[in-house]
Formats: sequence, C-alpha cells, structure tokens
Amino acid sequence: MAVSLLKHRTAILLCLSVLLSATIYGCGHDNPLGRQPVSGTVTVDGQPLPRGMIRFTPRNREGTVGSGTVITDGKYELTVEKGLPAGEYVVGILAVDREESSNPDALPGTDTFSTPAKQRIPPRYNVKSELVREVNTDGPNVFDFEIKTR
Repeated sequence: MAVSLLKHRTAILLCLSVLLSATIYGCGHDNPLGRQPVSGTVTVDGQPLPRGMIRFTPRNREGTVGSGTVITDGKYELTVEKGLPAGEYVVGILAVDREESSNPDALPGTDTFSTPAKQRIPPRYNVKSELVREVNTDGPNVFDFEIKTR
C-alpha cells in the first residue's frame, strides 16, 4: 500500500510539474514585448490615401521597438505580431506622387529606376513629423490621420 501511495504521489507531482511548466512557458512567451494591434485611416485633403506607408518610431528610443505597414485605400493595420508595445510613438506617413515616379510599384518615397520620387506628404507628417500617438494596453489603439497639403 505504501508503494502504491508513493507511485500515485509521484504521478500527481509529475502532472502538477508538467502543468506548471506549461503555464509558465505557454503563457506570455507568444508576445514577450506586449505588442498591441494598431489600426486606423489616413486621408489627404479629405480623400483616402490610395497607397503609402506609415511608421511608428518610439518617442523614447530606449527599451522598445517601432513598426510600420502599408496604407491601402486609406486604411492601415498592425496585427499583434507586428504591433507596438505600450508607449508614445512619433508617426511618419509617406506616399509618392505616382505621376512623378517612373516606377509605380516603388516603395513610397523611393524610385528604384531613377531619382527619388516626389513625396506627396508634407515633411511635418514624416521627416519632421509632429504626429505623436500613445499606444495603450487597454486599447483600442485606433489612430486616424487627416493630412492637409494646402
């Protein structure tokens, strides 16, 4: 009987140990930075931006990461996998004037076949960005941007 009790006790401890390990290693490691989804819209002079890029750069560049994504038909979305940890971010929005570019498939702000394409968005929204947003853990982190070029 003592041997049977010892076997059961060992089995129970082994099961508890496996469950505890699964809990510790299974939770929290999928998102160690605490990334949050971020989404929103971008309009230029009242119209959805057809194609561009948006980037979020940590305002305090220590201890966190930035991210960015493509803007299509005025909408953008960063899923949790590419999302942002809680904190303040400087936002930059880029888009090329397609008529000025010899490569319509070039990334916003570049032209792979000739000189850089003309930036459609004023510098105060990208290289000299005045846009700051705070990502929170309790969300939703939906940020809409109205760009004025005139």
